[in-house]
Amino acid sequence: MSSRTFIRPSLALILALAATVAWVTLPVPERIPQTPAGTPAHRSVAEEWPGTIPSAFLGSFFDGTPFTPLLFLDELTVVATAYTPDGERVRLLVYTPGEEARELATLDADDAPGFTAVATDGERLVWTQTVPDGQGVAGTSLWTAPVGLAAAKAVRLTADTGDALFTGSSYDLQIAGGAVHWAATTRRAGQATELRSYPLAGGEVRTVTLEREFAWSAWPHAISNGGASGEGVLLVDMAAETTTTIPVNTGELATCTPVWCRVLTLGMSGPSGTDLMRVDGSERRRIADERTSAAVPDPMLLDRFEVLLDVSAADADGQPLLIFDATRGATFAVATDARIVRARGGTVWWSTGDEETLKWHALDLARLD
Repeated sequence: MSSRTFIRPSLALILALAATVAWVTLPVPERIPQTPAGTPAHRSVAEEWPGTIPSAFLGSFFDGTPFTPLLFLDELTVVATAYTPDGERVRLLVYTPGEEARELATLDADDAPGFTAVATDGERLVWTQTVPDGQGVAGTSLWTAPVGLAAAKAVRLTADTGDALFTGSSYDLQIAGGAVHWAATTRRAGQATELRSYPLAGGEVRTVTLEREFAWSAWPHAISNGGASGEGVLLVDMAAETTTTIPVNTGELATCTPVWCRVLTLGMSGPSGTDLMRVDGSERRRIADERTSAAVPDPMLLDRFEVLLDVSAADADGQPLLIFDATRGATFAVATDARIVRARGGTVWWSTGDEETLKWHALDLARLD
């Protein structure tokens, strides 16, 4: 079955970074006072949590080939992509600095977008490979391999993935309840989403269709896109078969988990501030002004930390990377010169430098008490 794959970036993240959409800001509920991010002199993570030092390692292999992490298995071991030295192929690898990389799969360098998502349950890795067919239509297949067996071969699980959707979220591809889960668009008129799953023990793909645009959130929840027009965000518990409407004001854009929402207040020139609130609308607080944007698609990692970038201080070396800690009600500095920033689960990683000076850094937020 042929399929197409859609790489759909988070709309909230696009607006936070680009700040180009004009809206009229309307009144919002009373907020818990906070000091917004973007103000000077944030305490550093090292100052607030003594002894907490992010891991850091060179961003290339012994042969000088750079790699890009897709997932951290721990603060040093990564699942990453890298071109072969001749640039002809792109590889999916498991790599620990100082050790030989384990190759999981390879694709032709022209087979873009290539490796589009990866997940683990600690015992196995699953990933998607998206390559064009003879007519140039991208199709996605689902693959797996054990985490720790160097000689184990990758096994294809299914190519019945539909028009798979990937937004850069931790939840794009996840393992839960003995199955792998992802979302896909429908091919019929109107906005609707297929929530798909494939049992790891084998079998058929199971598909549930929801009206509106949805994405997976923390299992077993799905969350709708939206909020800018005031229609609210829908949180669906797929196990309990219940739906909760999260209230969002007109002129706001919310990105939610089952616990928290990141709410962008939209002004005439783009986002004018970032709030956090519980999904019932309580505990609303302003955490950032227009000088600061969300750094990753998922809000409130570990239901506690919001990852931010101080875009007002960006320069040729990068920009300050910050975290807001809901437990402490304060923002802390992580790095001063972050370039690429990603997060999965409770791990945040970022790059510094470029080419010969490229380094990757990682911080396990679960270490912060």
